[in-house]
Amino acid sequence: MFKDLKRQVRANFDKMAEENTVLFYTEINRDTVFEKYLEGFDTPEERQDHNCNNCKSFLRQNAGVIAITEDNQRITLWDNIKAPKEYKGSIDALREYIQSLPITDIYLTDDKHCGTDENRNGLDTITWEHFYFMAPTRFVVTNGTIDKVKGKFRTSRQMFERALKEIKPEALQTVSELIAQGSLYRGNTYTHMIESFQKFQEEYLSLESDLARLNYTWKYVGNVPEATVSIRNTSIGTLIVNLSEEMELDMAVTKFESVVAPTNYKRPVSIATPKMIELAKAKLIEMGLMDSLYRRFANSTDISVEDVLFVDRSYELDDEFSDMTKDAVKNIVPKTLNKVEEITIEKFISDVLPTAKSIELLLETNHLPKMVSLITGENKAAKSLFQWDNIFSWSYTGGITDSIKERVKAAGGQVTGELRVSLSWFNFDDLDLHVVTPNGGEKIFYGHKKDNVTKGQLDVDIN
Repeated sequence: MFKDLKRQVRANFDKMAEENTVLFYTEINRDTVFEKYLEGFDTPEERQDHNCNNCKSFLRQNAGVIAITEDNQRITLWDNIKAPKEYKGSIDALREYIQSLPITDIYLTDDKHCGTDENRNGLDTITWEHFYFMAPTRFVVTNGTIDKVKGKFRTSRQMFERALKEIKPEALQTVSELIAQGSLYRGNTYTHMIESFQKFQEEYLSLESDLARLNYTWKYVGNVPEATVSIRNTSIGTLIVNLSEEMELDMAVTKFESVVAPTNYKRPVSIATPKMIELAKAKLIEMGLMDSLYRRFANSTDISVEDVLFVDRSYELDDEFSDMTKDAVKNIVPKTLNKVEEITIEKFISDVLPTAKSIELLLETNHLPKMVSLITGENKAAKSLFQWDNIFSWSYTGGITDSIKERVKAAGGQVTGELRVSLSWFNFDDLDLHVVTPNGGEKIFYGHKKDNVTKGQLDVDIN
């Protein structure tokens, strides 16, 4: 009876090895597994008859071998065995025990002979049969590196599982779209890696249970290209991870380019993907803001008389050619302005404007970057885009202020204070801001980040 049981166990292993390039090992307890085997027998006499050291050694070393099928089911040595009645309890106990255990390693052995096939008593009159099978060459490691090989496989599986769990499909899709439209430096070199990872992740996420997903990572990590397994550790993987962690797109792409692109690299295409534009449009439609997007430069007819602070009363209506006879441009000597009194804008509005008949504005070259354009909505009945109660907005020369504001937000800084001072630069130098407060010259800087009187603080200190 035992000989037939032994034959079925060996046949199970041979079939598992034939149908799978990799087998796995569960976390068995060396003592518990043999106890499960013995407890399956009905009487103490039967348990004593099967208390065999050779079979005990086999079970301790090989009972936990399993295979994972294409549909992520686990197959053990003890499945589908037509056990004689005497052994049925033992085989059922072993199968249930092994199925309940997590996988810990790939299956490897340092000897192709797994167990002892048979032996005889001292008189050679009785042959004792034991559990036994012979492992194919690919499972045998004899040069003392078996632990190293197992450790490398475990590490790869952990890396693969972490990437499958933490990388968001939306981030992968965004990067794929950026590559497709040529927005990433040499992005097409990463296409195969990303497509490969997407395929495995779609299969992984389609599985319903944690156990099925765990089985999946063990089964397929050996067949996955190494670059795909370690995608998190690549430059494109860092970009994908940053996007998965909801880093602002422009900053994530800039970080990627700082690693892979030459210093003088200029991005040829916008990083706004068609999918992003489509989603943004859908959101604006949902919020009823599509008509609000049509903007133009404001002119004098857009400004209400209630908003006018000053009218030049000295202006005379004349023909177009009369101004040509006047001093249209006056030469200003800078030295003549040395003794000009400087006043606040509040005092200028309250004390000067009400009594002034005319005002002349002197602009120097260094004022040009500080000028703004007044913008208004084409459709005055459209829903407001802003938090204030009118449809006017402004645009600084080059849009630099809004650009810096977004970078501050992306770095974790606050942009809602009454006064914000920000410093922006585009290299790896370490530049610092020092702000002197009105209360006795208290200085806020990297060595003293908060002033308790004004409540001013340095909230972002980079490089």
